[in-house]
Amino acid sequence: MCKKCIIVFTLILSTIFSSVLIIPNHTQASYLSEKTQSIYVYAGEDFSAVLGVKVKLDADVRIGNLPCRPEVATRWSVVSGNADFVSFTNSSFIDTDVTFTRSGSYTLRLSASYLDQNVYDDVNVEVYSVRPAPPAENEAPIIDIGEGEKIYVPSYPGTYHFKNASVADDGFPIYPGVVTVLWEAASYPYGATVSFDDSSIINTTATFSTLGLYRLKVTAFDGEKSSYAYVDVEVYYVRPVPGPENKSPIVDIGEDDTISISSKPGYYYFESASATDDGLPNPPGSLSIEWSVISSPIGGSVDFVTSPKEINTEVVFDKVGRYIMKLRANDGEKTSFDTITINVIEVRPVPGPGNSTPYVDIGEERIILISSNPGTYKFVNAWVIDDGNPNPPGRLEINWSLVKSNIGGEVEFLEGEGEVNVTAKFSKPDTYLLRLAVFDGEESYSDEVTVKVIYVRPAPGTEDVEDELIKINDTQILIDDMINLVRILLISLF
Repeated sequence: MCKKCIIVFTLILSTIFSSVLIIPNHTQASYLSEKTQSIYVYAGEDFSAVLGVKVKLDADVRIGNLPCRPEVATRWSVVSGNADFVSFTNSSFIDTDVTFTRSGSYTLRLSASYLDQNVYDDVNVEVYSVRPAPPAENEAPIIDIGEGEKIYVPSYPGTYHFKNASVADDGFPIYPGVVTVLWEAASYPYGATVSFDDSSIINTTATFSTLGLYRLKVTAFDGEKSSYAYVDVEVYYVRPVPGPENKSPIVDIGEDDTISISSKPGYYYFESASATDDGLPNPPGSLSIEWSVISSPIGGSVDFVTSPKEINTEVVFDKVGRYIMKLRANDGEKTSFDTITINVIEVRPVPGPGNSTPYVDIGEERIILISSNPGTYKFVNAWVIDDGNPNPPGRLEINWSLVKSNIGGEVEFLEGEGEVNVTAKFSKPDTYLLRLAVFDGEESYSDEVTVKVIYVRPAPGTEDVEDELIKINDTQILIDDMINLVRILLISLF
């Protein structure tokens, strides 16, 4: 073959092979383009809003892993709730503002259309008429070991059960809403060990391996703040001394009481409180007394007029509400205590002779936060007063009722008829007007209180399992798409 013919034949083959390679590459590029154009729509996390306040919607629309293109048509709409009370600044913008003019539950939808694809995602909104009350400030747990500064264990090896130890907390933060406890040995004799039946409970039993002085530490943690307390334990061995067995002191404050005050502060004298003992052990042969306050109303405090180390002490309550007092007695070896609940209420001056109108006080307007529907609330500070006339009947007829609610909420009173401090079950978030009415057979009186029930989002980690499965499936779909994309790239390269 001539040289010129060879050159021509080579050019023809080159052209043929070039076209063969170009056509598949073009086909693969088109297929890849389609695979990378799947629409992803995210309407944002569920949220709460207040009437008349603009809220910026935090949403996102993507084409594959790329930002949204101008040719993608997007639109916000209302799929649950009355759309007449919802307005968007611009419903065709992804990140727009929304305003609500009526409280309730709504579902908003973000839709996106591109080529032959139509994709949407929803977001749920709870709208309140008032802004939810700020959360109460979290206080560190309060630890009370319930014993003296030093514990004596007359045995070897020795054990001690902390049956009087306690830890109190305000329940905050809401998540986790519980207190964890940890006992540990802060110091101990050389070569000794301390073991606990369960170091995570406050009323544990400690075992000391040998004689000597030990210091134990207990820590309480509420998820945000912690507190701790120390107690010294001396383990010693003595030969049992014959004689009467030491009994724990007997402490008695009396029955729970209600203090009626017509002025603030209110004074109370614990004249019925008593503590008796058998005089053992000796020494010391005497009791050590100490009063303390376990709980009080928010902002309330108790001042001791006389010493808190006297049995019949006098105190001052600076605020109406519910107080719990504790009286502890220690004989040098054993400790006992008693508690009493004091309800401090504000009353009118004592009525004159004859039948007077009963008096009712529910308290001030309050806001209730609930994390489930329906939600319950116990009215612990409601009270009534009457002079017992006329007689008969010599008693009051008591009746709780719902006067009205803003958006149709209903109330069920769980206790029986005639209870003052009832538990109310509210069917849904709403503003309720409740009435407590009393009738003595001749005169009647009533008091009303406004209760705003507000739903709060459950603590993180409590989403439904079904929602989690949906998220997993979505993730699996995305992974499958990525695998297909890699497979196409490898085919095009090799």
